[in-house]
Amino acid sequence: MEDSTKKIILQSIGVTITTIGTFGTITNHQTASADNVQDFISRVKTGVKSASTRYNTWGSVMMAQAALESGWGKSDLATQANNYFGIKGTYNGQSVTMRTAEYDANGNIYYVDAQFRKYPSPTESMNDNGSLIRNGTSWNHAFYSGSWKENAKSYQAAANALNGKYATDPGYGSKLINIIQYNKFDKVVDNVTPAKYKVGQQIQISNTANQANNYNLRRHLNWVGTVKSTSTSNSGYTYSVDYGDGTHDDKIMEQNLKSAPAAKFKTGQKVQITFNAGYETNGYPLQNRRGSVGTIKSVKIKNHDRSNYEYYISYSDGTHNDHVAEQDISSQIINIATKYKVGQQVQINSNATNEANGYNLRNHQNWIGTIRSLEKTSASNSKFAYYIDYGDGTHNDHVLEQDLKVAPAAKFKTGQQVQITFNAGYETNGYSLQNRRGAIGTIKSVKIKNHDRSNYEYYISYSDGTHNDHVAEQDLSSQIINITTKYKVGQQVQINSNATNEANGYNLRNHQNWIGTIRSLEKTSASNSKFAYYVDYGDGTHNDHVLEQDLKIAPTAKFKTGQQVKIINNAGYETNGYPLQNRRGTIGTIKSVKIKNHDRSNYEYYISYSNGTHNDHVAEQDLTYDLSNNRIIVDELTSQQNKSSTFNKNSSISSDNIDNSKSSENSSTVQTSSKSSDNNIK
Repeated sequence: MEDSTKKIILQSIGVTITTIGTFGTITNHQTASADNVQDFISRVKTGVKSASTRYNTWGSVMMAQAALESGWGKSDLATQANNYFGIKGTYNGQSVTMRTAEYDANGNIYYVDAQFRKYPSPTESMNDNGSLIRNGTSWNHAFYSGSWKENAKSYQAAANALNGKYATDPGYGSKLINIIQYNKFDKVVDNVTPAKYKVGQQIQISNTANQANNYNLRRHLNWVGTVKSTSTSNSGYTYSVDYGDGTHDDKIMEQNLKSAPAAKFKTGQKVQITFNAGYETNGYPLQNRRGSVGTIKSVKIKNHDRSNYEYYISYSDGTHNDHVAEQDISSQIINIATKYKVGQQVQINSNATNEANGYNLRNHQNWIGTIRSLEKTSASNSKFAYYIDYGDGTHNDHVLEQDLKVAPAAKFKTGQQVQITFNAGYETNGYSLQNRRGAIGTIKSVKIKNHDRSNYEYYISYSDGTHNDHVAEQDLSSQIINITTKYKVGQQVQINSNATNEANGYNLRNHQNWIGTIRSLEKTSASNSKFAYYVDYGDGTHNDHVLEQDLKIAPTAKFKTGQQVKIINNAGYETNGYPLQNRRGTIGTIKSVKIKNHDRSNYEYYISYSNGTHNDHVAEQDLTYDLSNNRIIVDELTSQQNKSSTFNKNSSISSDNIDNSKSSENSSTVQTSSKSSDNNIK
């Protein structure tokens, strides 16, 4: 009977049949004579089985509903129209008219003649009931979902789920259960065959499985999982399978499952990591464990590559691997002793040519590295090949045992005092070491670094707090040479005026009297010098091998930062070629000084003027001290003219060196020394 209507059907035997939202309760007897029961069963059994299978509902509940609502098939609707549930309307154009009660808006009963479906057999009536339970109402298709077989695990649960939905009678479900139990309807139509696999059981997806719930199952062929739930369908039982890694498949047909194979190894068993093991199931490398023997602490499902289980392996040294795939374990312990162990430092022999796979090994001869893994081999005279990691991102994967030897220890130790050699060039990272030649420091750390003729590099700390982080072994000495050099790295020096050649014969005359900074030094036996120096002139030029005898301490700059100076009256150009003629006689303040070997000068100055302008590259020869009334110091002018080899210290100064425009108005006074009297300059 459609539960959207509010009606009472008066049937010939006086049975009151109601649905949800109607008034009253079901009052017919729940039992019948044995003959009537058997007659009823024989008439509806086929239809109940067909409909309950089609819609996955409980046949025993459907049969009990049919018995309860049709008076065991004796109602006029049942006998005249095979209508066991009071469903209105027509069926394939067929109907019967019967008197039925309706209620108005005020709850008053009145009677009308109504059409009810007429079925050719009970089967169609059962099918309509199954469709109603499965498809629900127009406003809620899942209205009766509580009684679906996948949701109700027993006919009792399905019957009780109809309370308050199919009928208003709160005892409706209990009446159905009583009818089923008393008449054993469940044995007649439910035919419950237990599921082949139980919830919690481990199963395996067969290798011929195709799809589940229209979802491709091929990607999970041979996977092992745990049954989480079962349900029934028109085709039998289906299963929800959880694979233990967050993935699952639902509604897998029973035919696509088989019992899971047991784990190959057991907890407590001693096993060995195979010699071709690659990675754990979580991606952690296993190469350094190849050949290791350990004990299984736990086993769990893990579908990975060719394995269905993973193992937690504990080793005698207290370490462990937590996710070792079954394919990477063997119970046959191979006790072949390898010459070298994983983690050991080894050196490639100087005559090594090729790896086991033919890869060229010559470019790594004498290199030191660490063994990360090993594998069995029958190549050449070796039983094992090794994966060697050089610590700089490079490696050789298949080095034969015959091409290895135990690595020599580092020549120097942490905490040891060492000296940078006097011919050191660069650190292993390319950083210059020339300015550290002869420097003494303490080793703070050592690590493998195959560089040039060295296998190790060192972190060297110096007493002034500085350090070099990548000093190659070849550039260190434990024999401290305390020969005192005349000049130090970083010191400013001047090339002697009579210097001719560097220690390597390079011409030095074009740099006579130049000032530069020592960047590095080296030992030498050339001429009368014990050391030669690398002198940097600050303008991109340098001399690399200046003998100690050709150097002297650089004179300091004549003028200081903050001092007032005047551009001399015959100044020509700045050191960068910028004209200075328009600045002659101008007074300014020195803002900075730096080395610049230019003409007769070794320094240049940044001069700022009171009007906010400036000159950035004024040569020392173009400056003089500034005094009031344009007075200048005689020895400044004398110094300038002596440099040009045309001035006699005791001669008078030519008036050409004095601004004519100003000398006509004022005579210039020159102080010859702090103790001499003033003389007029004309």
